Amino acid sequence: MVNGNKYNTIKPITSLGVMGNRLYIGTSKGDTSYSSLYSYDGKGIIKLRDFDATYEKVSCISSINFNLFVGLGGNYNSGSSAIYRYDGTIWEQTLATDYDNVEAMSYSTARNSIVAGFRGGNVWELPYINNQPSSWVKIYDT
Repeated sequence: MVNGNKYNTIKPITSLGVMGNRLYIGTSKGDTSYSSLYSYDGKGIIKLRDFDATYEKVSCISSINFNLFVGLGGNYNSGSSAIYRYDGTIWEQTLATDYDNVEAMSYSTARNSIVAGFRGGNVWELPYINNQPSSWVKIYDT
């Protein structure tokens, strides 16, 4: 990445997402103990957060109503994945599971919700009601 006239390197990139005018970059642990999330505004890159060492990578990123959702997980048989929500100020873990990874996550305009698919085929949904998140619900079980 270019930051002014100097180059900055970050850990291996595993996911990308956009919210507003920023690009969000998720990484694996690389040669460190933590996976991370970075933000790029077209001029520079900053690290927003390191996640718990339990998670091998930031596997997916999605957004709704200026809330960023970050899916974590990674290793087979780890039995641990999570989804965090970031509103620009506060981080909140919204879901913790014993699935190995959040494989994909997307905003559904038709359902006004965030939908997440987990390794193994289970699908969960976080509906938004009156522009506020409600509770995660499993909508498909393998």
